[in-house]
Amino acid sequence: MEYVLGPVLAVLISMKFTAFTNKRCAAERTKALEVHRNEVTSLITQNTSNVSQQTLKMMLPMADSVRKINNQLGL
Repeated sequence: MEYVLGPVLAVLISMKFTAFTNKRCAAERTKALEVHRNEVTSLITQNTSNVSQQTLKMMLPMADSVRKINNQLGL
């Protein structure tokens, strides 16, 4: 009886421990991914505002030139 009961209990306990550790690791990974997602979101927001400002700085001289050409042509 002990030959069967001991290994069965060991397997059951090891399965429960494995499930517990997997659940804990999944929770930690979820927290880490959420922190990383927040960082990425803030970086995207910063980059978007920087790109918008840089595009405006590049397009402003062209818009002025087009306006001058339109005035010279009488449009």
